Amino acid sequence: MAIIRIHVDKNDEPVSVAEKIINVEAEEIFLNIPKFSKFAEFADNFHLIKREADALGKKLIIESVDDKVIEMSSVIGIDAVNPVFARYKRQFSDIVARAFQKTQTRPPRVQRPRRNGIGRSQAVFPTSGERRENLAKV
Repeated sequence: MAIIRIHVDKNDEPVSVAEKIINVEAEEIFLNIPKFSKFAEFADNFHLIKREADALGKKLIIESVDDKVIEMSSVIGIDAVNPVFARYKRQFSDIVARAFQKTQTRPPRVQRPRRNGIGRSQAVFPTSGERRENLAKV
């Protein structure tokens, strides 16, 4: 199954986009429509490319960061995704998470040595009266 990506320019006419779809040999087409594209001004443009893709037996998926494009295409019945938030089937990751087993336990916590032999709970601080006495001695 061949997949191809077609990029639509901001000033492309609907007829030229339909010609691009017709001329492609792929069975699955990702149509990338930019934000503020002239093509996205009318819903009839989406009807045109859907009709052409259906007549040729091609699957059409629209990619766009423009919410208006995604909304119009999904209302008409064309699959639409935002490429920023989408996860594709063929996505590859070289980071694989380890499977966590319930039998695993955490390693024991390492006790840190105390500074000067006194922990925080054992430290003795002078009271305000003792501070005054110490200052008077100096």
